[in-house]
Amino acid sequence: MSLAGSFLVARQVLRDPNFERAVVLLLAHSDDGAFGLVVNRQAKAKGLPWPLFVGGPCPSPGLMMLHGQAAWAEDADGEGEDEEKDGKGVAPGIFVGDAAALDRAGKAEPEEEVRFRVFTGYSGWGGGQLENELAAGAWAVVPAEADLLFDTPADELWDRLAPALAQSLEARMKDRTSGLQKKLAERADKEADDIKLILLELKKAIDTELNDPEYQQLSLFDDLEKDQFERNKDFLRDRSKVIPAEIERETAAIKARYADPQPRMFPVAVTFLVPEKMRKG
Repeated sequence: MSLAGSFLVARQVLRDPNFERAVVLLLAHSDDGAFGLVVNRQAKAKGLPWPLFVGGPCPSPGLMMLHGQAAWAEDADGEGEDEEKDGKGVAPGIFVGDAAALDRAGKAEPEEEVRFRVFTGYSGWGGGQLENELAAGAWAVVPAEADLLFDTPADELWDRLAPALAQSLEARMKDRTSGLQKKLAERADKEADDIKLILLELKKAIDTELNDPEYQQLSLFDDLEKDQFERNKDFLRDRSKVIPAEIERETAAIKARYADPQPRMFPVAVTFLVPEKMRKG
């Protein structure tokens, strides 16, 4: 599923200085890779009629522009086609600007409410690279909004999206918990079936022994041996009788041991403590 039109919000686990506390607007995302702009890093640039932002560590041959002027996008399209379809609408209210849009922004009067940002450089990922970073928990994915992009000071944007980070982490935690619960339930069922099979085989062996005609021949036994024999038979009968209840107890104990794993939410990851043999499995 393409994440184009979403904000990638760097989690605290991401220590790459290029992306630490970064918010990236994804412009394109497919199996071949992803492309976007860091939208909360203002550059130190002089002599320009507008602020300049650093879109990422990859050098770009020119400047790139995002704006919130729907009329400009319609003019660029020529006939006012749906800007979401012609590729200029990145997200609701956010458009990729061309040279004409950049020129209009530079000539805008101070009283005009023109929403735009200009970038140098970009952020890029090869095929599968972003997916691996997402799986590792480096990014939270948040729907992009024009108000957030254009009306939030750049140095406040990451903090503004911090609640979304917590929600994303909680959703990730719930997903991991659900998967772990399923895996533990499967292991519990297998262990319960194994112990049931062992105990049923034991009961079968005891009952077979007790019902064996040769086992009941006492003619060669003396009185002391006969008494011991009867005590052994009584023990085996009692042992056979309690096996069904033992199966129920063991099954309940196994189910309880694997029930309700408790997740713990940390700033950078979701961690579960499990037996070593399960981790290797």
